[in-house]
Amino acid sequence: MRKIILTLTALLITLPAFAAGWESLIQNLTQSRVELEALSKEMDSLQREKQADLDQWSQRRTDLEAQVQREKLRELQLSEKMKRADSRVKSQAKSDPQAQKKILAWISGSEAWVNSSIPFQRDQRLNSLKNLKERATAGHESLEFVLADLWSFMEAEMKLSQTSEFTIQDISLEGKTQKAEIARIGMRSLFAVTPDGKILQMKKQSTNWSWVPVDSSEEGTSIQLLVKNLKAKNFSGYYFLPVDNLTMGASL
Repeated sequence: MRKIILTLTALLITLPAFAAGWESLIQNLTQSRVELEALSKEMDSLQREKQADLDQWSQRRTDLEAQVQREKLRELQLSEKMKRADSRVKSQAKSDPQAQKKILAWISGSEAWVNSSIPFQRDQRLNSLKNLKERATAGHESLEFVLADLWSFMEAEMKLSQTSEFTIQDISLEGKTQKAEIARIGMRSLFAVTPDGKILQMKKQSTNWSWVPVDSSEEGTSIQLLVKNLKAKNFSGYYFLPVDNLTMGASL
């Protein structure tokens, strides 16, 4: 009987503690469930946002792909229009002898100018005109393109007339070819200084151009200074230069 009473007493003592622990466990589980539900909701929200972003980027990609296709179609349409226009221009140009005649006349006038001006890179300039003349008469392309290149040639010639420069070129002197430092003043004058110190001026004698020595020491000194400054890309100065058998002051 005593054992039963002791056991019941122990059970009565332990039961409240057990109940307290169980209640605490239930509270912890309840709190964890609340936190888990909140986390689940947050994850669902993030998932929806992510899906919305993916849907947005997918739509944007679709729009961009559609735009690329439209641009490709537009490019193809423009290309076809250009081909048709080019075909019409070529057809008109090939059947326009008056335009061809005018272009050939302009080329001939340019050749006359090159042959009469100082012989600076004359072969290259004449070869360019020869190529233009061959293109104008061949009929393989629109005269519009030939005319555009002829205009570019004329612009380059005008630039030569308005600028000065230093170059190193082969010159023919006393039957021999040698390198020389060249100073070009527009298309008016050419001067040269050879490695052995000769100072020369390009002069036209009758119908031929040739290098002739500069006898004046003052003019020679000015030419040497001119060559030196142009070589150093210094395009300003005042020089005492011989021009067309006359000695005159010339400024760049």
